[in-house]
Amino acid sequence: MEGLWPVIKQNGIKTTGINYWVYAGCDRMSTCVELEDKSVESSFEHIPVHFGRYAYYKHIGPYDRLSEAYKALDKEIERQDLTRSGGSVEKYGDWTDDASQLVTEIFIGLN
Repeated sequence: MEGLWPVIKQNGIKTTGINYWVYAGCDRMSTCVELEDKSVESSFEHIPVHFGRYAYYKHIGPYDRLSEAYKALDKEIERQDLTRSGGSVEKYGDWTDDASQLVTEIFIGLN
């Protein structure tokens, strides 16, 4: 996100404040932001993400505990005899200085 926010602020682009990290396999990761005006002209790339099926988890708490959420998700995916497929997305909610109230939604593509 460090490279994205300066460009947004410099160009006065209005956002909803919602951020996404899109993991497209092991070799591509994109940081994204939801624009207030979808028709704004910019040099940003539109990255559509489609999952036929996905696992979902809503993590409330510090970002440094996301790895625990992923471990729990992986266990549940395995318990249900499912298989990861495609990529995954992390959707970050509004920022708060209270780390215990941070909200991150995780979507993992499934076969």
